[in-house]
Amino acid sequence: MSGRVWLVLLAVLVAIGFWRSERSAEAALSALPGAGDPNRVLMVSAEWCGYCQQQLADFRAAGVRFTELDFDTSEGRDAVEALGGRGVPLTVIGDEVIHGYDRPALQQHLAAIGYEMR
Repeated sequence: MSGRVWLVLLAVLVAIGFWRSERSAEAALSALPGAGDPNRVLMVSAEWCGYCQQQLADFRAAGVRFTELDFDTSEGRDAVEALGGRGVPLTVIGDEVIHGYDRPALQQHLAAIGYEMR
């Protein structure tokens, strides 16, 4: 095959892979508690994770209503894996996935649904 044919084939395979990963992320989000709720706040955390404990304290101080999944359970680990995470905290606000303790992203997405995290 010519180089051009290989290039087109490679482009098609990359596009299919991207499409599949997007669809699997959508499926993972729809399988989590609160699916379809634009105000959903879900956090996967672990008791042994210092960043998780800080984020939990921030959420409580801001009065954020959220669902917590424990990473040390199969449900928590499955959620992290399905969303392409490599660790905790992993937070879902609406349909936005935030990896790690990303305070500016948390503040931005929480503000959009009426919470002020200081």
